[in-house]
Amino acid sequence: MTRQGSVMIDERWPSAARERELSTFAADLASSDMRAYVIHGRAGVGKTQLAHACLDFARHAGYPVLHVTASATAAGVPLGAMAHLLPSDPRLRDPAAVFTAITTALRVRNGETADRPAAGFRTVLLVDDLHLLDGTSIVLLHQLLAADAVHLIATVHTDTCRNAAVDAIRECPVTRHLNLAEFDFEQARSLLTDVLGAPLDHRAASELVRVSGGNPLFLKELVGHVLASGALEKKHARWQLNGGIKATVRLSDIVRGRVSEFQGSSRDILETLALCETLSVHALEQIGTAADLDVLRRAGIIRMARDRRRTSCTIAHPLYSEILAAEIPPARACAVYRRQAALVASCGSRRREDALTLAIWQLAAGERADVATLVQAAGLARHARDFLAVIRLLSLVDEESLTADICLLVGEAHCHSGHREEAEEWLHRAQDTAETEQQTLTAAMLRATNFYWQVADTQRTLEVISEARDRLATYEGLRKLSVDEATYHLCIHGTDAALSCLEDLGATDEPRVLARGMLQKSVALSYSGEGGEALRLLDTVREGDSADAGSRSAPGPPSYERCESALLRMIVLVNTGRFDDARAMGKEYFEQSATAEMPDLRTWFACHAARCELMASQLRSAREWFQQAEALADAYQQPRALCFARAGLAAVAARMGELDAAQDALAGAGPTALDDHPLTSHDLYALAAAWIAAADGDLPRARRMLVEGATAMREAGFHLAEAWLLMECARLNGADDVRVQLAAIGDELDSSLVRVWATAADAFCTREPAALTQAISFCRAAGLHALAADVASWRSP
Repeated sequence: MTRQGSVMIDERWPSAARERELSTFAADLASSDMRAYVIHGRAGVGKTQLAHACLDFARHAGYPVLHVTASATAAGVPLGAMAHLLPSDPRLRDPAAVFTAITTALRVRNGETADRPAAGFRTVLLVDDLHLLDGTSIVLLHQLLAADAVHLIATVHTDTCRNAAVDAIRECPVTRHLNLAEFDFEQARSLLTDVLGAPLDHRAASELVRVSGGNPLFLKELVGHVLASGALEKKHARWQLNGGIKATVRLSDIVRGRVSEFQGSSRDILETLALCETLSVHALEQIGTAADLDVLRRAGIIRMARDRRRTSCTIAHPLYSEILAAEIPPARACAVYRRQAALVASCGSRRREDALTLAIWQLAAGERADVATLVQAAGLARHARDFLAVIRLLSLVDEESLTADICLLVGEAHCHSGHREEAEEWLHRAQDTAETEQQTLTAAMLRATNFYWQVADTQRTLEVISEARDRLATYEGLRKLSVDEATYHLCIHGTDAALSCLEDLGATDEPRVLARGMLQKSVALSYSGEGGEALRLLDTVREGDSADAGSRSAPGPPSYERCESALLRMIVLVNTGRFDDARAMGKEYFEQSATAEMPDLRTWFACHAARCELMASQLRSAREWFQQAEALADAYQQPRALCFARAGLAAVAARMGELDAAQDALAGAGPTALDDHPLTSHDLYALAAAWIAAADGDLPRARRMLVEGATAMREAGFHLAEAWLLMECARLNGADDVRVQLAAIGDELDSSLVRVWATAADAFCTREPAALTQAISFCRAAGLHALAADVASWRSP
């Protein structure tokens, strides 16, 4: 983007974005109780923006206004910052006379005369950087406040030491003090949405807030920078980041000004932290002194946090680290890394993260790390889901030192990073060199994941599973493979094939395998329409899976296994009509999977949240979720999720009467890429195609397509989807055609949701008041409010 992107930000950036604070000022301005509004905050937090917004409010309300900007230079001359307030009469030499003249001039300005007092419209005086005012100006300011000649707005940097100006105003009884904080995530995201005219995806918003620390000035500069550089782009109606964020020159100047006063050992501490990010107090005391640390902490340059028995230090703002590190000569940086690596090694790498830290610093210093350290470090990086670090670390292992476990680590990292070909290369190598059954099993599972979800190659997925089955020697190994295989058979062949893979789950001795298998079985049952049994099984898993239950209370982001289990639970909740519970779980884990760097699961949480809303006919919410899913699937190269999302978008657009948008979305969804995935190709795809026909005015064709789709769903054992498509047919004036079939499905299955649909279809046909009333009641109780409204529209006049 050209410079126009930055201009757009300057023009659109709200003058305050602090509505609550501005309202407080407005109330104070109209009151005689408070005559000073002092805004405290760190540099860039938006003090000046808010102060000027207040001044503009006063100006538009009819108040006379004045503006004073204090500075260190002006402070060298008495009344230097207030020179424009001085009277023009050169005969006034006495300070007291000058003060009186200024006060009198302001009273006249306010409309006060000898015969008439001021009408409450005091001059509103803005003093930016109050702490830089000289002593004489402070005295004058107090006199003006005491004479009720001005209403003061002032800004104060909390980064600076308290001085006489701040203390004097602080003690004034007519002063309101406001401590202005950085934006939290929701404030920042809302502001950016308003400024940019469209929402940001979670990663873009999180990265901008993280790097800026919520500081409005930094945030504004960052947004302008990433727009101008093209790093922030609008895709699928949402802003997304391409790559990382760099500091702007202006921000560099700000940070350099703050840290330039620290030299010697203090500077050494800052440079070390800039390179090494987080260090213990003990490590930093090998460089400087406790007094150095205290000075830096008080200045707000570094931050300290207690972690168990260790007190750690970090640079207070990410941009400080980035700019400091960029100015360190390479030779000095190597020396710093070498020194810190030696210190960690001398302490025995006692903490879990020390191995990763040691390896990174050794490599940064140009030294070779031993294989055991690299593998240990890569294991820690994998646990943190930093897969690029895993690849980077293990790429340094010599060819002769590669083992099946190392190949598995690298292959898994490529798989989760979306590197399809590299993943298959390393995982195939791991399977060929496997020495244990677990290595063979792990390699096969990861290869199947890569082929099915990333490459969208169903044939190779089934071949990999078949090859693995031939190589596994134990019954327990085959059972583990069957649990994983059930996922693919559910998607490819239907519910019966999935359930057959899970028949002998009770024989396993491993709780995690049992829990995963039971969840898979619950999902298959919910798709088959056996909602009651699916929920009972789901409750059993929750109660019995102690490993998963314990992980829920663990600190930090959730594990991949917990998020994956939550996704399966959410699918069951959607399929059984527990829409509110599904929404809550989807929202919670959609956010948590982002924090834990799980884009694949996050995409599917969005997909099934969208499916939940579409099934409940909440079309606007469904569209938002499908758009999220489409953007994620596109960004992380997930072809099946992308087809799912686009088919869903087509269905939503068609139901909303947007024919062109629906046709475009469906064209992007397939169907050829989805032919082996009945949950999408015959569920959302059939739904979308039928509603497109309806939107085009061909209701008979739309109903025919829905019935054909329902037949395909029945053949695959997806009776819930069968009933859903028949219910949609009923919506399109086809209730007479599907009423009997829906009733039979409702009688046959243990699904309260299907029974509600059957009741609604029956009411559509009979239009009897009692039946309609009952159907409306059932629909509302099930959370199907849009369907209840449809039924209500069929009441007899």
